[in-house]
Amino acid sequence: MNIKAPRTERCVLWFSITFLLQYLLEHAVYMLTDAAYSGKLMITAPMLNAVRLTVQHLIEAVELLSLAAVLTVVLLTLLEQGKLKALKSFGIIAATKLIYIVPHYYMTYLSYAYDSIEALLLVIPTALGLLLLMLGEISAAIFLAAIPSGAAAKQNGSDWRDVLSEEIAVRELTDVGNRGTAALAIAAAVITVKSFVMAIIDTVSFFIDYGTGYSSADVFSILFALVYPLALMVIAYILMQAIKIRTLEAASSIDDEEDEPKTEE
Repeated sequence: MNIKAPRTERCVLWFSITFLLQYLLEHAVYMLTDAAYSGKLMITAPMLNAVRLTVQHLIEAVELLSLAAVLTVVLLTLLEQGKLKALKSFGIIAATKLIYIVPHYYMTYLSYAYDSIEALLLVIPTALGLLLLMLGEISAAIFLAAIPSGAAAKQNGSDWRDVLSEEIAVRELTDVGNRGTAALAIAAAVITVKSFVMAIIDTVSFFIDYGTGYSSADVFSILFALVYPLALMVIAYILMQAIKIRTLEAASSIDDEEDEPKTEE
């Protein structure tokens, strides 16, 4: 069965919707906070903090899972069509993230007392830097994920893409001995490691600042902060597998159509 890269047009639509909803969710919390601080809305401080923390976790999930989805699309495109097509696919899809980045950082810079023109000028290098960082994360994840296939290809004298394409086409979720399964698992771990490391740093900083003066609620919060990135890693892996399986089904349907005998009228 052949690997088929997902259709870029459909990907653009789904990612555009995702990043738009991400910004709208964030903006809704901003409006809620502003209304609470101005007295237009009566809400207790603990409730407001709970809402903001929940949305913060949701946005973190959207960031990581959308990165996992982009990574999968780029990887499948790389396997089927090569580096240039994969880079082009990344550029088109990554541009949809500007739907979130531009208004988010524009509002952020305005809150820092910059005027509208200054905020817009600052958004440009910020957006470029974030997209390059995104490309770097995806490149690192694909490079590390391809190591097992690269080692096998070197022994057999073949192309690592052929090795990975053959094994990633196997619908296997738990057999990490399969190089395709291992590749997606490694990629999911790579894009999650930053969140996990930040959670560890925050935990160490907390104990340095508070020592033994913490409550059971603090312990729960710390444990959740450490477990949450791991949970996102599992969800990201499942999402990547789901995208892969969807492309396999699309490839299978195309192959079946091509194999059907043509009838003459």
